[in-house]
Amino acid sequence: MIKKAKKLLKKLNNNLKTDYLRFLNLPINDRLVLVEGGQGSNINGNMFSMLKEIETNPRWAEYSTAFVVTEDTLVKAKERMSFYGFDNVTLLIRNSKNYCRALATAKYVMTDNSFPPYFQKRDEQVFLNTWHGTPLKTLGKSDKSNLASLANIQKNYLMSDYALFPNEFTRNVFMEDYELKYIFKNKSIIANYPRNYVFYDKAQGCEMKSALGLADKQVFAYMPTW
Repeated sequence: MIKKAKKLLKKLNNNLKTDYLRFLNLPINDRLVLVEGGQGSNINGNMFSMLKEIETNPRWAEYSTAFVVTEDTLVKAKERMSFYGFDNVTLLIRNSKNYCRALATAKYVMTDNSFPPYFQKRDEQVFLNTWHGTPLKTLGKSDKSNLASLANIQKNYLMSDYALFPNEFTRNVFMEDYELKYIFKNKSIIANYPRNYVFYDKAQGCEMKSALGLADKQVFAYMPTW
């Protein structure tokens, strides 16, 4: 049974790679942005904040957005797009044929994790990686239980035109644990995570405190991710 499952998985991966490679012959769509959070499993965080910026800022009015989901997150993503009125966003299931096409042809590609191993950034594409947290846990070569993911994440960072880190600590962890220190040549940016700009929205903060009956209090949020 395990042998048969591995054979089917290998065939699936080969078919996806074939689809993707075929789409590399298509021209780049200069007005398409592909946004992927948590390999399709995360429909909030940094990538949703980037989507929100694209969909609400008039500067990007001429651009269309493809937001990556999985079979498990599709329904909830549809509900979220409807709630925010993002009617023009295309939802793509990760590793589908349409996903492969968009990944191969979008001018701008963004992730807070890593794209599939078959992804190869084209010269005309602009690739931003924000990652999704501060690595207080072990990553890369320091995580002996998950070494299989090291190569693809390293590859993704080496292809990134821009790598955003929320602080020097995070940048240093990635440079060391993914063996990037001497080979990463593109732009690294130290800046707030996109998802954290909500903390600077005073109007929303006042509204939330009022709803919680804490209007006259100073509120602290403790939100560990691990």
